[in-house]
Amino acid sequence: MDGNTARLFSAAGLKITLKGVLAGLLTSALLTLLFAGLMLWLSLPAVWATVFAYAATALGAFAGGFVSGVLAGSKGLKFGTAAGAAIFAVAFLAGLIAGRTVPGADRMALSAGISVAFAVIGGIVGVNRR
Repeated sequence: MDGNTARLFSAAGLKITLKGVLAGLLTSALLTLLFAGLMLWLSLPAVWATVFAYAATALGAFAGGFVSGVLAGSKGLKFGTAAGAAIFAVAFLAGLIAGRTVPGADRMALSAGISVAFAVIGGIVGVNRR
């Protein structure tokens, strides 16, 4: 797809963003499984779960932004932001359904910031890859 013609809210732009979101969520899920296995294998204390959760979020968001940036060909900042915000929204809703509680504002802000920031970086890197 020609990146110069892809607009964020066009059908092509939404398809690009959706592919990035799916790549990011899949990456996060796989990393979460990997980190859970690592915690079991090394008998790490439960406090490490939070560290690994934020790491999986960051790397998954980066992957989602990267895929969006590569597919878009330009406007990595915009596509990365959209992918990161959507990744956060899906993860937040899944957490609400699974946990049935609303996390604190500080945890939500941190998770949203990580998702959007790393997806933006991934989008920029994806557009500028050589």
